[in-house]
Amino acid sequence: MSDLDRHPERPPGAQPPHAPRAAVLAALAAGLVGAATLGGRVGAGVVACAAVAGLAGRLGRADPLDRWSRAWVGLAALLAAGAMLRDALWVVLPALCAATLLMSLALAGGAGWAAVGRGLGRVLARAGSGPVAVAAGAWRLLPVGAGAAPALRGAALAAALLAVFGALFASGDAAFERIVAAAIPDADLGALPERALWGLLALALAGALATVGRTREASAPGAARRLAPVEWGIALVALNLLFAAFVAVQAGVLFGKRDHVLETAGLTYAEYAREGFAQLAVAAALTLAVAAGALRWARAEGRRERIVLRALLAVLCGLTLVVVASAAHRLDLYQDAFGATRLRLAAAATIVWLGALLALVLATAAAGRYAVLPRACVLATALVMLGVVLIDPDRRIAERNVDRYARDARIDLDYVRGLSADAAPALAELPPPERRYALTEIRLRLSEGDGWAEWNLARARARDVLREATPVAVREATPVARREARP
Repeated sequence: MSDLDRHPERPPGAQPPHAPRAAVLAALAAGLVGAATLGGRVGAGVVACAAVAGLAGRLGRADPLDRWSRAWVGLAALLAAGAMLRDALWVVLPALCAATLLMSLALAGGAGWAAVGRGLGRVLARAGSGPVAVAAGAWRLLPVGAGAAPALRGAALAAALLAVFGALFASGDAAFERIVAAAIPDADLGALPERALWGLLALALAGALATVGRTREASAPGAARRLAPVEWGIALVALNLLFAAFVAVQAGVLFGKRDHVLETAGLTYAEYAREGFAQLAVAAALTLAVAAGALRWARAEGRRERIVLRALLAVLCGLTLVVVASAAHRLDLYQDAFGATRLRLAAAATIVWLGALLALVLATAAAGRYAVLPRACVLATALVMLGVVLIDPDRRIAERNVDRYARDARIDLDYVRGLSADAAPALAELPPPERRYALTEIRLRLSEGDGWAEWNLARARARDVLREATPVAVREATPVARREARP
């Protein structure tokens, strides 16, 4: 009997999976770390809480990790570490979410498309049952007899109720707060509800991870291939001819340079870039969908049929990669004309991600190793997200806008002044009037120091930059710089 037969997936409403003693202790520790460190700026405390929650998940899985699971754990750790490297929440929060999903996949396992999808989402499915399993495991750790159990449960319930409502009453009435403060010296009751909430959230995450690996996911057997060679052959040949015709007709537009954009009647930079990105999205989605369908349903039993199928998919992916390169070129021209923004950088990252997926389909079609494609796509996605964290997006945006200002004296200061502390070193390269205005918001946000739990490399560097800058009153920047028009 297999492990999956011995530990079938429990239906909704069944008892939650058992959490081992070590995993329970680690989950409780994650709750305490979350209560003590979370709630402020992202920094070392977030990484510490994520590390303890990940440890709870690893202790909850009895069998060793395979090489794919070890890769997911490593990538999850690197993505979570972004909370200590970057200040931009639009970069850090998606990285933390991706780290959680990768850790779930590492513990749940899965190789096929359906199994990988379930493995990524298993931590979300266990968000309710995981903490219950941890609570049950914590109760089993108490060295009490059966007769004392009701009294202890009542005391625990009373303590929880008193903590919540007592904090609310103390924060709502000054006289009651003085009485409670006298009874509990040095108690910061105003922060108690928030601390308790963060602790419960950390405990819920750790509890979910602690039970993710208790039920392993098996890959469902692949469906029988149903399309005969003549069927998929006609479809793929026709689609390849369509893509080839599109690339041939649009060759001048696809790779048009600055002069081409200006000389083409009725074609603005905005239209040029938006058309290119739409072409990318449609072509890439179509290619990936067609490739996935062909790999799943095309019947290619003989060697010649397999070669023909691989060749047709390779041509389709190659032509789509041409459109990917074109869209990247268009977006680059667009940023030269109007400056870099977070949305435009995210679009560039999406281009890279779709190009990586197309390259993976091309590689697996050439090698005939289709079984590795689901996990390879997850790996490519995680690496792209890690790359976004490592390139320091807000600083890269600021650098490109500063370079544009040095080239043609045009910059949207109202936009760049809203960037995170990551951008401070680049904004410090602006001339004094523009620099003072651009750094105003960052200076205000960093006026209060960080505790150890909030330590962050980007904010530490930004404070060094601000200390070197002359602390003078903010003045209006030059009209050319302040009145930058947005497309």
